[in-house]
Amino acid sequence: MMGSLNDEQKRQIFVLKTAFLIAKSKRPYVEGEVMIKPSLQNFVELFEGESFHRKVKTAADSVTLSDTTVWRRTVDCANDISQQVISDFKESPQKSIALDESTDNTSQPQLALYGRYISPREDLKEELLEVLTLETTTKGQDIFDIVSRFFALSGIEWGSIRESNMDGAPAMIGNMNGFKGRVKGVNPDMKFNHCIIHRQALASKDLSVEFENVMVIIINVINFVKARDLNARLFKKICEENDAEYETLLFHNTVKWLSRGRALKRVFLLREELYQFLTEKGHINATKFNDPHFLAKLAFLTDVFTHINFLNTNLQGRGKFVFELHNSIRGFINKLGVLREEAIQDNFIHFECFLELICFLNDDDIDFTPEVRILCDYLQKLATNFQERFPGLEVEDFTIIQAPFTGKPRGEFAMELSQLQANPVAKLEFDSDLSKFWLSLSEEQYPELKSMAQKVLVRFGTTYVCESVFSAMTFIKNKYRSRLTNENLSINMKLATTSYIPRYEKIVRGKK
Repeated sequence: MMGSLNDEQKRQIFVLKTAFLIAKSKRPYVEGEVMIKPSLQNFVELFEGESFHRKVKTAADSVTLSDTTVWRRTVDCANDISQQVISDFKESPQKSIALDESTDNTSQPQLALYGRYISPREDLKEELLEVLTLETTTKGQDIFDIVSRFFALSGIEWGSIRESNMDGAPAMIGNMNGFKGRVKGVNPDMKFNHCIIHRQALASKDLSVEFENVMVIIINVINFVKARDLNARLFKKICEENDAEYETLLFHNTVKWLSRGRALKRVFLLREELYQFLTEKGHINATKFNDPHFLAKLAFLTDVFTHINFLNTNLQGRGKFVFELHNSIRGFINKLGVLREEAIQDNFIHFECFLELICFLNDDDIDFTPEVRILCDYLQKLATNFQERFPGLEVEDFTIIQAPFTGKPRGEFAMELSQLQANPVAKLEFDSDLSKFWLSLSEEQYPELKSMAQKVLVRFGTTYVCESVFSAMTFIKNKYRSRLTNENLSINMKLATTSYIPRYEKIVRGKK
């Protein structure tokens, strides 16, 4: 096809590809003029004297990569990709959405609206449908109104969407005035899911009184060391002199999912240096870091949050299936039971920091029975919290999706399962790629099974994709690009995160 394009159209395609590359890399429009054009000229100069040099130089010199040109071509790419995404989203037999709200660096609320759907090529897609600006308030009605306007402009029907995934903010989950309540008015059949990662964070948030006291002291110490530059430098010097594994502490951030566990682990590893530093400073909590009973509680709390962070990491990521997320939560609840039983039996094989502390203290006369009791009570409380936050884990059964070739076929899918289990080639395909297997399954032979699988596979389970696009937003609209308009922010966020490729020739041929 490229052979049928004239030289001008080929140059236009080069500019389009360059603009897409700049946006994909989250770079400013001016990169084309200050980086790519000079690099292109440098490349051409290397071939001076070659027979093709004049032609290549003429082509390179005729390419315009000013910031205005790059911006215009970025708009062209974004419009084309949006057309592809919206078209595929509307055609998908099953689809769901995930949405979350955050503020950019000018304190402007932005709503990320993601779609998860099956493309005409029978692959599963997670794409940013739009970034919608909430001009004033961020109430449930505001969110519903702005999403409804976008759907109306895009030709998307509320009734075609199977599930909505969101965080637990009242503006989202309110049954009356929240987004959920408003959507129920136009699509009573839509299912709503509170982000599994958010629920996990909430279930992990509440500490026992004893562990909460430990956490208060740890935060106080971290702030004392890091809030003053002089203290931070003095503490770093002590760490260097002691050849410590680390030289700084980590701030605890209640917003970031992994923050608490990492902060605790760093404090535990630097406990000797902290004792020395706090003693020199006459800090009220200095003696805590020479108290084996306090250190035992710190070690236990650190170990528990190491397990929690492992769970949280497993829940994160794009393309996760809801049954994988449920399996992770169920597995963690089971682990809590195992950890508690082991602790009751004085078996601390899965409490790495506590074992390290025991070796460090090297004193068999210290009785840690009270601390073990505190640990066991907390593990029981934590398990209860998870069970309360995830009441439907045992209600939904995804066995057929995860293991269609095991067990005797029963129930409404028995006939189709019987036929499927007799197909050895299908078994090999399933073992290779679960998603591809179900989405490419013959609709004529297995209509009920395929429909059921599609409904499960398009479910989000978390708002991780929204959180990740907000990370991209902070990079795109940074302090040097704070004047980026809402429209251009949306364009750049779409191009930075999409898995689609612009249809360059179509764009060029569509220009007069």
